[in-house]
Amino acid sequence: MLKINPLELPFVSFQERKILPASPGIYFAISSNDKILYIGRSTNLRNRWKSHHREVQLKSQSEDIRLAWLQVGVNILIFR
Repeated sequence: MLKINPLELPFVSFQERKILPASPGIYFAISSNDKILYIGRSTNLRNRWKSHHREVQLKSQSEDIRLAWLQVGVNILIFR
């Protein structure tokens, strides 16, 4: 079993989300006190965060959010 610590993954601040990689991955929205607020997956991380449906909800939970990600192959994201 693969164990992932989201706090050790590469990240950008929420304000810098436009510089996320344009690659497939699993992403984590993390608060300033290291609480994971949301976990998702996308075939293109940058495009996903251009207009994320949880943006308002996440901003209301924490001022300083960072977006961490684990880059994976597209075939990993397709699970039923």
